[in-house]
Amino acid sequence: MTPQNLLPTMTRVLLFAGVLLLSAFSLQTLPSEAEPHQTIVLNEVVYNPRGPEVEGEWIELFNGGDSVNILDWSITDQDNWFFQFPSLAVPKECYVVLHIGTGIPDSDFNDNVAHLYANKTTPRLNNNGDDLLLRDSRGVAIDFFSYGSSNAIDYPPPEIEWDSAADAVPEGYSSSVFPNGNQMDSPDHWIQSRTTPGESNGELSAASTEVKITEVYYNAYRDNEYVAITSLSPNEVDIAGWMMTDLEGRVAFPPDTRIAPHNTLFVTRNSTSFFEDTFLQADFQYERGDATSMAVIGSIPQFNNDGDEIILQDDHGRTVDVFAYGYSSYIDPGWEGDPTEVVYKGKIARRSSTEGSFQDTNSSLDWESLREYGIGQSDFEGQEIDFTGYVRAFSSPDTSFDVITVQLEGANESISISVYEFTNVQIGQVLASALDRGVSVRLLLEGSPVGGLKTSELEILDDLSSHGADIRLLLDDQSQNIHSRYNFNHGKYALIDGNTVIMGSENWGQSGLPANNRIGNRGWGILIENQAVHDYFAEVFESDWNPQARDSVEYEQTRSEIQTTSPSEPTNPSYEYSGSFLSFSKTGNLKVRPVISPDTSLDESTILRMIGSAEEEILVEQFYIRPYWGRDRNQPNPYLEGIVKASRRGVEVYVILDSSWYNTEYDDSFDNDDVVSYLNELREAEGLPIEAKLINADSHGLIKLHNKGLIVDGKEVLISSINWNKNSIALNREIGIIVCDEDVASFYREIFFYDWKDDVTSPIAFAGDDTTVLMNEEITFDGRGSFDDMGIVNFSWDMDGDGNYDKFGPEITHTFEREGNHTIRLRVGDAWGNVGTDTCLVSVLDGEGAVQLESAEELGGLVLMTIVTICILVPALFFVLGNKRKKYNKDMNS
Repeated sequence: MTPQNLLPTMTRVLLFAGVLLLSAFSLQTLPSEAEPHQTIVLNEVVYNPRGPEVEGEWIELFNGGDSVNILDWSITDQDNWFFQFPSLAVPKECYVVLHIGTGIPDSDFNDNVAHLYANKTTPRLNNNGDDLLLRDSRGVAIDFFSYGSSNAIDYPPPEIEWDSAADAVPEGYSSSVFPNGNQMDSPDHWIQSRTTPGESNGELSAASTEVKITEVYYNAYRDNEYVAITSLSPNEVDIAGWMMTDLEGRVAFPPDTRIAPHNTLFVTRNSTSFFEDTFLQADFQYERGDATSMAVIGSIPQFNNDGDEIILQDDHGRTVDVFAYGYSSYIDPGWEGDPTEVVYKGKIARRSSTEGSFQDTNSSLDWESLREYGIGQSDFEGQEIDFTGYVRAFSSPDTSFDVITVQLEGANESISISVYEFTNVQIGQVLASALDRGVSVRLLLEGSPVGGLKTSELEILDDLSSHGADIRLLLDDQSQNIHSRYNFNHGKYALIDGNTVIMGSENWGQSGLPANNRIGNRGWGILIENQAVHDYFAEVFESDWNPQARDSVEYEQTRSEIQTTSPSEPTNPSYEYSGSFLSFSKTGNLKVRPVISPDTSLDESTILRMIGSAEEEILVEQFYIRPYWGRDRNQPNPYLEGIVKASRRGVEVYVILDSSWYNTEYDDSFDNDDVVSYLNELREAEGLPIEAKLINADSHGLIKLHNKGLIVDGKEVLISSINWNKNSIALNREIGIIVCDEDVASFYREIFFYDWKDDVTSPIAFAGDDTTVLMNEEITFDGRGSFDDMGIVNFSWDMDGDGNYDKFGPEITHTFEREGNHTIRLRVGDAWGNVGTDTCLVSVLDGEGAVQLESAEELGGLVLMTIVTICILVPALFFVLGNKRKKYNKDMNS
């Protein structure tokens, strides 16, 4: 080559060498994240396998980017174990599983996975803690993972941002990245998972999305916090390896765990105390008890009473569902917006549902409920019962005592009674007689009533116990760690001979069921003879009676510890009841809907349905109504709001409330007088057809209005123990029934409008004295001698005896056109529709045949002459008769 040609050639060589040097420099100085093989990550690790350790240990890589050859890449741990990869081009979205044990490599990427083997005969990954570092062929750190105790791991290279170790997982599980292929250098993205070599850690399956947290009991009296997990899927769901965490503790479902279609699993801290309080067998426990154990990862969840989050994760650590409450600040996927309010001690947070479908907005809206679910409470469903049978409707104080005692006296086999209070001595005697003739008697009573058990009640219970009655009290005694399932056992019902149920608004006391029906409360009751209806309430009774329940205590067991109070109900009021309503009975086809608090009292199939279906008229007669619920009185009473809405759509609404002093206190702005004012102000402000009033108990001769009744459209009537306040509707045990029958509703409707009156005293009518007049002579009738305590507003006169009233007014005139005797009827009425009647007799003489008298003097003379004539003729007649008798006797003796 000539020198002339050498220069250009050398120049090209130098330029090429410069490019090579620049390229080499650039390769050394480019940041590692610019390398295409940075898409390869450590994706899943099994270091504590179930079974042989060395054969079960493996490490999974995942390539989320373009194809990369991992020739001379390496994995090391803190003990300087080293594995160098052979030449292997890893396609996009494929996996490499490095098995620690021995085996035959498979690098064909069948099903997107290759299997390599380190051919070790002893385990390399420490169960308690270790670290793994993935490097490329140049020694550049690609990914890092550490787990377990902090003193068991090495620090990562400077270019890896890894601040702490991930939790070690229990035997049989893996640590896996979530989401699949995530490149974030953080232990937060490594979670416990079931082992899935060569499988995606991707999106949730359709079945997984149908598994929900449906109950959480976190503010527990005991160590039995629990979570209920329900599958909405029509198919079985495999939840092996799924986890439950409060972000502090974590527990996992064991292998082979599945949820059957539409089934619920209960996971509790202590399955023994869980059963004692709920009567349910827990499926899993994570601290103690006989139920299947959950795997504990780190520590157990311990739900904070004031605020926390419960997160359900699948076996890849993906969020399936979240429940956040109180001061929780959780804002990650699965929950939106503010946490739900905390529940009171012993209450359960329960997801809202309608007709078996759970609400699911991933927010606090899913957990809003007017009912506060208590631990151990029943959950009966609403039911409509059509039957052919017998009913007897009755009222207090009219016939309640007679109806109930006659039924008890006729019992042959069994009597089961559940009441809030039992102080009626006479009924106690009836039950004692039943026991003596071999009838089984059970009594279930509220053991902690307001003011305590009365001395008179204990005397009755002692006597019945001595006769062989089985008596239990529902107690709330925190000193003995007994917490009642319900605020109060406030129902009032009896079950007789497996076929009859009696229920009503009245306690079994002297004023509720008075033997003297001239003294007592206003209340409604009903007797139903039908086995299906009986059996529904019998199931409720058995649930409450349950001797396994911690709050169901034998009377004899606690008798010595009961603190008593003196009777408080009046026994000799200064007034008497003036009504008189005989009971009403009917046999035929009937339909009823039982109402149980707190189970169905807020269900759309019972009372709310009644109110919402009203088209013409709603009648409410209540002991008391509270306008607001909620801790800050910010939740309207749904029943009260329901009748207001009904009035706004044109339904006529009438409300009667009790007027006792304790229900109308001046310094209480939320009692009966305030509710009356609220409703009547709405009527005036909006022109609504709604009217409310306090009963005039004195004018009716009632001790108080204690009823809890509702009538809709004259077709449906509620007889119950349910007051219209939150305690009664949502927290107490209450019993009621809706009877769908016009005849039965009509019976109570008549009583309602009798109670609506402020005055029930009938006026005293006075039509005048009997008299004699001449035909065609005008006569004046004066009814102003009639009397009424509230004033008479109507005078009606029937002049011809045909039953129709012909003239009106306190004073009228009339002329009779035919002779003879005429009965004149006066009917007087007061402003409340009370009426009184009276009659007088008028003799009408024919003017032509009658003696015509010109003056009063002539009349007086005629009367005097008549009297004188009688005085003369009568003695003369007796004288003549006497002489004739003497002559007759003389003739006979002769």
